[in-house]
Amino acid sequence: MGNYQLTKKIKECIKSKGDAQAIETYEQYILDEKDAKLSYFFAANIKGANIRAHEKIVIDSKDVDYIYNFARNVEGADIKALANAIIETKNVQKIYEFARDIKGADIKALANAIIETRNAYWIYFFARDVKGADIKALTDGIIKTKDAKKIYNFAHNVEGADIKALTDGIIETKDACWIYFFARDIEEANINALEKVFIETRNAYWIYEFARDIEGADIRALTDAIIET
Repeated sequence: MGNYQLTKKIKECIKSKGDAQAIETYEQYILDEKDAKLSYFFAANIKGANIRAHEKIVIDSKDVDYIYNFARNVEGADIKALANAIIETKNVQKIYEFARDIKGADIKALANAIIETRNAYWIYFFARDVKGADIKALTDGIIKTKDAKKIYNFAHNVEGADIKALTDGIIETKDACWIYFFARDIEEANINALEKVFIETRNAYWIYEFARDIEGADIRALTDAIIET
C-alpha cells in the first residue's frame, strides 16, 4: 500500500473511529515500515501515538526535512535529539532553519556546527536571523572564511558585530572592492587601516575611488600613492 493510500485510510479511521482505533489498527504497521514520512504523519496527527518510536525512525532516516518537521510540528518531540540529528547531517541550510524556527533548540550547538562548516553564507544568515546567537563566535567564524563580501555583510547587517575584528578580517582578504565598500558604509571602520591596503596595492583605480568617496581618507598619502603608480 502506498503512502498516499495509507495516510488516506488513517485519516478516514481517525474521522470515523478516533485516534485510539487508528493507533490499534495502524501504528505497529507504520513502525514496522520504518518510513520517515509515515512516522512523521502518524506522530503529528494522532494523539497518543508513540512519539519516541516514530521519532527514532525519523532520526535514523537522516532525512533533514522530516527531522525538521518532526521537531517543529510534533508535540512532545525531543528537540535536543532532533537537533543532534540535524547537526550530524551537516546540511547547513537545515541547521540554520532549525536554529531559527524551533523553539527550545540548542542555539550554541547549532551555531558551532555552522561555524565548523566554514560556510560564510550560512554563518552570516545565522548571525543575522537567529535570536540568541553567539555573535562573537560567529564573528570569528566569518573572519576565518576569508570571504570579503560576507564579512562586509556581517559588519553591515548583524547587530552587535565586532567592527574592529571584522575590519582586521577584511583587510586580510586584500579584496579591494569589498574593503572599499566596508570603508564607505561601516561607520565604525578604521579608515586609516583600510586605506593602507589601497596604498600597498598601488592600484590607481581603487586609490582614486577611495580618495574621492571615503570621508576621513588621507588625501596626501593617497595622492603620493597614485603618483607612484
